[in-house]
Amino acid sequence: MTTLISFLGRASADPKTGYRTARYRFPDGATAETAFFGLALREQLAASRLVLLGTPGSMWDVLVEHLAAGSPGKLEEARLSLLEAAERRAVDEGHLERLRPLLEEGLGCDCELVLIPYGRSLDEQEMVLDDLAEIVRPAEGDVHFDLTHGLRHLAMLGLVAAHLLETLRRDLAVEAVWYGAFELRGEDGVVPVLRLDGLVRLQAWIEAWRRFEDDGDYAVFADLIEAEDGDPELAEALRRAAFFESVLNLPDARRRLLGVLERLDRPLPGAGRIFTGRLRERLAWARRGELYEHQRRLAALHLTKGDYLRAAILVNEAVLTRWMKERGFGDVNSQRDRERARREMLEEMREARRDAEHEDFRLLETVRNALAHGSVPEWRKARELVRNEDRLRSELGRILSRLLT
Repeated sequence: MTTLISFLGRASADPKTGYRTARYRFPDGATAETAFFGLALREQLAASRLVLLGTPGSMWDVLVEHLAAGSPGKLEEARLSLLEAAERRAVDEGHLERLRPLLEEGLGCDCELVLIPYGRSLDEQEMVLDDLAEIVRPAEGDVHFDLTHGLRHLAMLGLVAAHLLETLRRDLAVEAVWYGAFELRGEDGVVPVLRLDGLVRLQAWIEAWRRFEDDGDYAVFADLIEAEDGDPELAEALRRAAFFESVLNLPDARRRLLGVLERLDRPLPGAGRIFTGRLRERLAWARRGELYEHQRRLAALHLTKGDYLRAAILVNEAVLTRWMKERGFGDVNSQRDRERARREMLEEMREARRDAEHEDFRLLETVRNALAHGSVPEWRKARELVRNEDRLRSELGRILSRLLT
């Protein structure tokens, strides 16, 4: 099932149709001559359902008379009532509902006529979005938007609505967003039909990038890459890298990202092309630096977003990893070696009388254990930290700087 959502505005270029008649050329080369682009698009798409949105001042009367030209006298009283209301720009839902059967007969498909506010205020704009969210049914199938006619700012709302629907309805995909660009007509008078759904995809990438900036999760790009018919292996590598990083398995996360970086030497498909270079820069850490540097970087990220348990774990592990690296002590990826190294590091601190450093590390371990187990530590200093977010954030930041500088 294909649904087309279109807008109806008000124009006076032609006394019979309102809009100027034009010859439109679709991306596949097909052409159609019409005043109402949305009607020609419905035929082109073979849409089984047309949702037409307009304000009380839209030219509903002109559309009805255009479609009912072959049915003179039919529903005459309702048509006259609509004509009178249209002159006052006071069309209501009752007018539209009475004439819907006539439009469905003329269109040869299901038709839904929706009265929307003008969108003068934020409240009215949100009402339009609410209407669109309710109109599109679950499991609707392919949904297309036509932004050609109607008030110009409503076209912008249409683009927002397309992205909103994909966000609210995971079982729905906006197949395309169409615009008959009359202002771009050629010398032969033919008007090109543009597809703007790339802007919907771009908006999705912008939101994904914002989420990535907030939490560093590479997986937010995987679905977008697949939606653009990109490399499924690249998408899966990002998901796997994100998983390994979430369980603090940074060596395996790094190995996955090295493969991702090789693929990013070529631009990502679709809207992802804009973000290819930025993503490559953000993942470049996998090609350089030591493990403790990556642990420190992630600790700072998690501290910033308020994930204090992960921050405490990563600072703790980064301190230990650097100590092992500097002394060539065992394998930093071996849990057995790390436990031995932890004991020796604490003993070295005591013997060297590095009291402040020793206390910081003990405090870090105590806080980490308390956060991990949801317990209240006996050590008063640690207990005060886990009960005060501002102090906990400040102290973890101080320890991170002191022990890893």
